[in-house]
Amino acid sequence: MAIGQCQTLISGSVINNQTKQPIPYVNIGIANTEVGTISNEDGSFTINIPLKYSDQDLLFSSVGYIRKSFPISSISTAANNLVVSLNENVLELGEVEIVAKQEKKKSVTLGNGKSLLLSGQIHYDTLSAGSAMALLIDKSDNKNLTFLKEASLHIAKNLSPEFKVRMRIMSVDSQTDKPGVDLLTHQVLVTSDVKKGWLDFEISDTQIVKEDQFFLVFEWIMDKDDRKYVTSKYEQYMKMYPARVSYDTVIINHEKVVIPQVSTVVAGTVFGVTKSKKDREHFKCYYRSNSFGEWKTSSGILSAKVTLSNYPPTDEPETNKLPCDALACKIDQWATDFQNEFNPTGFQLSIGKSDTIIFSQGYGYADKVANILVDRQTQFRIASVSKTMTSAAIMQLYAKGLLYLDTAIQTYVPAFPKKEIPYYRKASGQPLKWYPALLWEKLGRDLYPAAL
Repeated sequence: MAIGQCQTLISGSVINNQTKQPIPYVNIGIANTEVGTISNEDGSFTINIPLKYSDQDLLFSSVGYIRKSFPISSISTAANNLVVSLNENVLELGEVEIVAKQEKKKSVTLGNGKSLLLSGQIHYDTLSAGSAMALLIDKSDNKNLTFLKEASLHIAKNLSPEFKVRMRIMSVDSQTDKPGVDLLTHQVLVTSDVKKGWLDFEISDTQIVKEDQFFLVFEWIMDKDDRKYVTSKYEQYMKMYPARVSYDTVIINHEKVVIPQVSTVVAGTVFGVTKSKKDREHFKCYYRSNSFGEWKTSSGILSAKVTLSNYPPTDEPETNKLPCDALACKIDQWATDFQNEFNPTGFQLSIGKSDTIIFSQGYGYADKVANILVDRQTQFRIASVSKTMTSAAIMQLYAKGLLYLDTAIQTYVPAFPKKEIPYYRKASGQPLKWYPALLWEKLGRDLYPAAL
């Protein structure tokens, strides 16, 4: 139905043509324009169409479904109750015979895995939805790694009680080199309340990416309730702090529109980015402000990563998978907070009880130059860690009266060789001679070991 001379309101719902069930979070909009939104969880949607686009097509697209478009001029008369049916994108395969030599399992994590982030980006407003950021991934050096295992996105700041993010894998458009069409066949959607840190996306279904280059895309999912919440928070802020609000005047359809702006994030979820010159030269990153909106070059590089392997996720041994129960999640959050605060290159945390491992996880990089992450199988050089463990064991024995610190070590370990240590006089600092360590007290208090 019309809502004025400048725009038309179209509302309706999107359903699965086979099951007749509503499809949530469908991208709806006009390609490369400011007109775009997503359907709500119940499949319903509302979108405003400026009259200048009345000769364009309205697009409907969702991961795992065949895209559909309608000329806007043909649907304006039924604009207040439009029902759009999408067909599932099913690929039927004929019988094939696969012959291959056995290959050693391999997985590689690619992307911008930095977590010491000083900034973030947010690309949605209270009227549109479907905004997203896309990071170009190049796996040309790992052509045989086609199975998508998992992905992660760094949340720089979250002020919402709960938020949704959808992960997508998109092709590289041959004409624009920007994100093209969806490559995944299933939705990968995560709901979280994390305030800061890495947000993981587990791939439960087998997903294959054959392309040497593709875009790792993360999309803010905001339905009408989310947009209402964001609107109310900004309205409250502007009433409380009017001096912090600035106003821009823009021309829309030959009319002056005053848009209030604030310089701080009041509500919503901010994706982490890095902005170093090196990152901008090494990565390509784009953003869009709504569904089907034009992809524009981002000033920051999205902090996101994806793991690819040469074997399907279900082929991973079950012994390597630990359930994320309440305790495991708390431990993982503690380790993630530690990583974000102190930014170590990489570390591994493993906790056991009796003969059972109750938690095991890697964090950060095993080799930062080669972009190899720490996992549960990463081997570390123990260096002097064993000294600390040995000292703790000795003190436990001493506390129980089973060991005496002043007794020669050969009493407890007869095979330990007797060593000689050079000593110096404190006054002159000149070498005295080599003496057996056991003669330390007999030589006088003015001597000390050279090693000290």
